[in-house]
Amino acid sequence: MRIKDRVKKTILGQTKRMKLKIDLHVHTNHSDAITSVGEVVEAARLRHLDGIAITDHGTTSAFAQAQKLAPDLIVIQGMEVESREGHILVLGVKEAPPKDLEATEVAKYARQKGGVIIIAHPNMPFISVPKDIIGRIKPDAIETCNAKTPFFWHYKKKNIELAEGLSLPQTGGSDSHSPQTVGDMYTIVEADSRNTEAVLEAIRAGRTQPAGKTSSFKEKIRVDVRMALMRLHITRKDKTKDKEE
Repeated sequence: MRIKDRVKKTILGQTKRMKLKIDLHVHTNHSDAITSVGEVVEAARLRHLDGIAITDHGTTSAFAQAQKLAPDLIVIQGMEVESREGHILVLGVKEAPPKDLEATEVAKYARQKGGVIIIAHPNMPFISVPKDIIGRIKPDAIETCNAKTPFFWHYKKKNIELAEGLSLPQTGGSDSHSPQTVGDMYTIVEADSRNTEAVLEAIRAGRTQPAGKTSSFKEKIRVDVRMALMRLHITRKDKTKDKEE
């Protein structure tokens, strides 16, 4: 192929790509959020998103319902995996990996299943994969902008420095646990089509850009309090069950 033809083909290929607004980090009441699947879908439409990734903790059980309720949206099957070292978003995988794996083992599992690996809310104490392990994992992207993160601008700066230092693409996600926060942060994905695999391939290729805003302080506090009460209720139920046994 002549150079002129290659250039022409490249230009045509670029013009065909579409910029899709996708929230790559959304939770439902199938794990620890207060949001039903239907509320997530409705919120995504109200925020004019092109798609969402359902990333409940350790489960993909909400995906089928979301896909059924939202034929007009791109719905990506995924989950947030809690490795021994920190949280990892795994997209495009149907089943959760075994529990209590090291971060490198989670990454290996995801790649074997054809999944996309994104480091969730890096630099956050207690829940984030350390920098040295991120370097060993070589994820597809870093979630530099997480709308739920406290001190958003501080962590955004640190996360961008981390991503740039490791030469890794950047994504954004709401980390939504309530209907009001779906789509606060999202990722602009330059994909060849609205097909899920095309979106995942675009993320792998680094054609991503975080966009949006941090969730309001009031909403962060409200959701954190409700989540804490939910966890307390679950802990009490477990203790009561243990006593009965």
